[in-house]
Amino acid sequence: MISTIQYEKLFRPYTRDGHTLEMTMKYLTKEAAQRGILSEVLELAVNEIFAQVANGHNFSLVKCSCGCGIDKAATDLIHAIRDRMFDIDKKRAAAVIDLMQDRYKVFLAGEMKRISKTDKEFIKMNRPPIHERSEFLRGIKWIISLLPH
Repeated sequence: MISTIQYEKLFRPYTRDGHTLEMTMKYLTKEAAQRGILSEVLELAVNEIFAQVANGHNFSLVKCSCGCGIDKAATDLIHAIRDRMFDIDKKRAAAVIDLMQDRYKVFLAGEMKRISKTDKEFIKMNRPPIHERSEFLRGIKWIISLLPH
Protein backbone atom coordinates (compact mmCIF):
# COMPACT_ATOMS: atom_id res chain seq x y z
CA MET A 1 0.00 0.00 0.00
CA ILE A 2 1.24 3.47 -0.86
CA SER A 3 1.29 5.95 2.04
CA THR A 4 -0.73 9.18 2.04
CA ILE A 5 2.45 11.23 1.77
CA GLN A 6 3.33 9.40 -1.45
CA TYR A 7 -0.23 9.92 -2.71
CA GLU A 8 0.17 13.67 -2.23
CA LYS A 9 3.52 13.64 -4.03
CA LEU A 10 2.07 11.61 -6.91
CA PHE A 11 -1.02 13.84 -7.07
CA ARG A 12 0.97 17.10 -7.12
CA PRO A 13 1.06 17.43 -10.96
CA TYR A 14 -2.75 17.25 -11.03
CA THR A 15 -3.30 20.17 -8.61
CA ARG A 16 -2.86 22.83 -11.30
CA ASP A 17 -6.57 23.78 -11.36
CA GLY A 18 -6.97 23.81 -7.59
CA HIS A 19 -7.79 20.14 -7.09
CA THR A 20 -6.46 18.65 -3.89
CA LEU A 21 -6.06 15.05 -2.87
CA GLU A 22 -8.44 15.68 0.01
CA MET A 23 -11.18 17.00 -2.31
CA THR A 24 -10.61 14.09 -4.65
CA MET A 25 -10.94 11.55 -1.85
CA LYS A 26 -14.13 13.25 -0.59
CA TYR A 27 -15.61 13.06 -4.09
CA LEU A 28 -14.65 9.40 -4.51
CA THR A 29 -15.93 8.52 -1.04
CA LYS A 30 -19.26 10.22 -1.84
CA GLU A 31 -19.51 8.34 -5.16
CA ALA A 32 -18.81 5.05 -3.38
CA ALA A 33 -21.35 5.76 -0.63
CA GLN A 34 -24.08 6.70 -3.12
CA ARG A 35 -23.67 3.36 -4.86
CA GLY A 36 -23.18 1.25 -1.74
CA ILE A 37 -19.59 0.42 -2.65
CA LEU A 38 -17.40 -0.81 0.18
CA SER A 39 -14.56 1.45 1.36
CA GLU A 40 -12.15 -1.45 0.76
CA VAL A 41 -13.09 -1.41 -2.93
CA LEU A 42 -12.37 2.32 -3.10
CA GLU A 43 -9.04 1.75 -1.38
CA LEU A 44 -8.12 -0.96 -3.89
CA ALA A 45 -8.96 1.31 -6.81
CA VAL A 46 -6.95 4.21 -5.37
CA ASN A 47 -3.98 1.91 -4.72
CA GLU A 48 -4.09 0.47 -8.24
CA ILE A 49 -4.30 3.82 -10.01
CA PHE A 50 -1.64 5.50 -7.86
CA ALA A 51 0.59 2.45 -8.41
CA GLN A 52 0.23 3.11 -12.14
CA VAL A 53 1.18 6.77 -11.59
CA ALA A 54 4.16 5.68 -9.46
CA ASN A 55 5.23 3.38 -12.32
CA GLY A 56 5.24 6.27 -14.78
CA HIS A 57 1.73 6.31 -16.25
CA ASN A 58 0.68 9.90 -16.94
CA PHE A 59 -2.99 10.82 -16.95
CA SER A 60 -3.98 13.75 -19.12
CA LEU A 61 -3.66 17.20 -17.55
CA VAL A 62 -5.66 18.82 -20.34
CA LYS A 63 -8.53 16.61 -21.48
CA CYS A 64 -10.33 13.72 -19.78
CA SER A 65 -10.05 10.52 -21.79
CA CYS A 66 -13.56 9.35 -20.88
CA GLY A 67 -15.11 12.10 -23.01
CA CYS A 68 -17.03 13.75 -20.17
CA GLY A 69 -15.93 17.23 -21.27
CA ILE A 70 -14.56 18.22 -17.88
CA ASP A 71 -11.14 19.35 -18.93
CA LYS A 72 -9.41 20.03 -15.65
CA ALA A 73 -5.98 18.76 -14.69
CA ALA A 74 -7.08 16.01 -12.30
CA THR A 75 -10.27 14.88 -14.02
CA ASP A 76 -8.67 12.08 -16.04
CA LEU A 77 -6.96 10.66 -12.94
CA ILE A 78 -10.08 11.00 -10.78
CA HIS A 79 -12.27 9.35 -13.39
CA ALA A 80 -9.75 6.54 -13.79
CA ILE A 81 -9.97 5.86 -10.04
CA ARG A 82 -13.77 6.12 -10.09
CA ASP A 83 -14.12 3.81 -13.09
CA ARG A 84 -11.70 1.28 -11.59
CA MET A 85 -13.70 1.39 -8.34
CA PHE A 86 -16.90 0.65 -10.28
CA ASP A 87 -15.20 -2.18 -12.18
CA ILE A 88 -13.82 -3.79 -9.01
CA ASP A 89 -17.22 -3.53 -7.32
CA LYS A 90 -18.97 -5.04 -10.33
CA LYS A 91 -16.57 -8.00 -10.32
CA ARG A 92 -16.96 -8.36 -6.54
CA ALA A 93 -20.76 -8.36 -6.83
CA ALA A 94 -20.64 -10.94 -9.64
CA ALA A 95 -18.37 -13.17 -7.55
CA VAL A 96 -20.74 -12.87 -4.58
CA ILE A 97 -23.71 -13.78 -6.77
CA ASP A 98 -21.85 -16.79 -8.19
CA LEU A 99 -20.90 -17.94 -4.70
CA MET A 100 -24.47 -17.57 -3.44
CA GLN A 101 -25.84 -19.47 -6.44
CA ASP A 102 -23.34 -22.28 -5.89
CA ARG A 103 -24.26 -22.49 -2.22
CA TYR A 104 -27.96 -22.47 -3.09
CA LYS A 105 -27.46 -25.32 -5.57
CA VAL A 106 -25.59 -27.36 -2.94
CA PHE A 107 -28.28 -26.60 -0.37
CA LEU A 108 -31.07 -27.40 -2.77
CA ALA A 109 -29.47 -30.69 -3.84
CA GLY A 110 -29.08 -31.78 -0.22
CA GLU A 111 -32.55 -30.58 0.67
CA MET A 112 -34.12 -32.39 -2.29
CA LYS A 113 -32.40 -35.63 -1.30
CA ARG A 114 -33.68 -35.22 2.24
CA ILE A 115 -37.20 -34.42 1.04
CA SER A 116 -37.13 -37.30 -1.44
CA LYS A 117 -35.99 -39.73 1.26
CA THR A 118 -38.65 -38.44 3.65
CA ASP A 119 -41.33 -38.72 0.98
CA LYS A 120 -40.33 -42.29 0.14
CA GLU A 121 -40.39 -43.26 3.81
CA PHE A 122 -43.79 -41.56 4.29
CA ILE A 123 -45.24 -43.27 1.25
CA LYS A 124 -43.84 -46.62 2.35
CA MET A 125 -45.32 -46.21 5.84
CA ASN A 126 -48.73 -45.08 4.57
CA ARG A 127 -49.05 -47.22 1.47
CA PRO A 128 -51.76 -49.84 1.52
CA PRO A 129 -50.73 -53.37 0.64
CA ILE A 130 -50.29 -54.01 -3.09
CA HIS A 131 -53.43 -56.16 -3.35
CA GLU A 132 -55.45 -53.17 -2.12
CA ARG A 133 -53.79 -50.74 -4.55
CA SER A 134 -54.10 -52.76 -7.75
CA GLU A 135 -57.44 -53.00 -9.54
CA PHE A 136 -56.27 -56.19 -11.19
CA LEU A 137 -55.26 -57.83 -7.90
CA ARG A 138 -58.50 -56.72 -6.26
CA GLY A 139 -60.39 -58.32 -9.13
CA ILE A 140 -58.47 -61.60 -8.72
CA LYS A 141 -59.07 -61.54 -4.95
CA TRP A 142 -62.80 -61.04 -5.58
CA ILE A 143 -62.86 -63.94 -8.06
CA ILE A 144 -61.03 -66.19 -5.57
CA SER A 145 -63.51 -65.22 -2.88
CA LEU A 146 -66.34 -66.41 -5.13
CA LEU A 147 -64.79 -69.89 -5.56
CA PRO A 148 -66.04 -72.59 -3.22
CA HIS A 149 -63.71 -73.39 -0.42
